[in-house]
Amino acid sequence: IDVMAVDHQNMRIFAGECKYHAKPVDAPVYYALKEKVAIYNKNLKKLWLSMGGEEDIAYENCKAMRARFDEMGLKYDYYEYPGGHTWPVWRESIYQFAQLIFK
Repeated sequence: IDVMAVDHQNMRIFAGECKYHAKPVDAPVYYALKEKVAIYNKNLKKLWLSMGGEEDIAYENCKAMRARFDEMGLKYDYYEYPGGHTWPVWRESIYQFAQLIFK
C-alpha cells in the first residue's frame, strides 16, 4: 500500500505491482488510494496480492485490506500460500508473480 500511494505517476514503467504486506483498515493511505482507483484500474496491468495462510501474522490485515479494495472497486488478483510470515511463503509468492509478469 505504501508504494501504491505514490507510484501512480510511474505506471507506464511499473505496470505490474505485487504487494506482500497490508496496512490496517484505518490507514490514511486508503483515503488517498480511493481517489485514484480509476487510474489504477485503467493503467495497472496487474495488481497482485500475496500472503501466507491463516497462520500468517498479517492475515487479518490482508483480509481487511482486500475488503477495502473490494469496497472501492480496485481490481486485483490474490494468491495465498500455506505458511506464516516467512521466507518460504515470500519465495513462493515471488516465483508465482514472476510467472505472470515475465511472459
